[in-house]
Amino acid sequence: MATKIDSTLRITPPTPEHLPGLRGAKTIETPGLREIKVVVEQLFGDSGIILIDGKPGVGKTFGTKHVLASVDVPVHWVDMPDTPKGKEANTRIFMAVTGRRPPDRMTEFALTQETVDVLDGLESVLAIDEAQNMTSSALRQVRFLHDRPTTKALLILLGPGVTDVVRRVPELDSRVARRININALSGSQMRHLLPELHPMLAATDGDVITRLSEYAKGNLRNWARIVEVASNLRIPCNSGIDEKAANFIIRSITGGGR
Repeated sequence: MATKIDSTLRITPPTPEHLPGLRGAKTIETPGLREIKVVVEQLFGDSGIILIDGKPGVGKTFGTKHVLASVDVPVHWVDMPDTPKGKEANTRIFMAVTGRRPPDRMTEFALTQETVDVLDGLESVLAIDEAQNMTSSALRQVRFLHDRPTTKALLILLGPGVTDVVRRVPELDSRVARRININALSGSQMRHLLPELHPMLAATDGDVITRLSEYAKGNLRNWARIVEVASNLRIPCNSGIDEKAANFIIRSITGGGR
């Protein structure tokens, strides 16, 4: 299975789902985003399994969706709730793959078999977000879905702590081809990448960035939230954030705890 992934990652993405008020941000080529892209390119055609781990807000979901938006095969995306039982997890996968809700009386076995039939021979990607919420039995079902001689689907499991959860299911863990751990940005990476994230950050003085980083650190979701709040304060996009505004933004986000 060949893949066609746009080699240019510096494009304006859709508005981040978790920050609907954010405007003007651009996708930046973080080390994590580059690694996701490289691994997806490597495993296309091999029906591999990828684990993507990392703390909330470091870009696991956004980076994965960004890379998969450029592949030339169907992408089935599943969001898992907290500790879904076997049939609930199976139902969510079934809906993502088939595009329809199964009949209420459909057994878990029938769900699995029909999902297997749909995936059989289909060049596609099955991505399961918040996979760390899945029980061991649900993960074994995923292993069964993927572990077919004619399976051509690339399986991606992502979420904070997913590596430890999958390790409890040796029959799945032994089949994992790549493990990616997305880290928060280091100080040098922030200095290099934050100006590319948003014009407001590019125009902000270094001392103020240091003050803001006491809250945001290397977490991209936190930096995006800073820009969102600053925009709501009607700070001009290209004027940057001054120290007074920075202190107000941090207080408004943290409730004055910092």
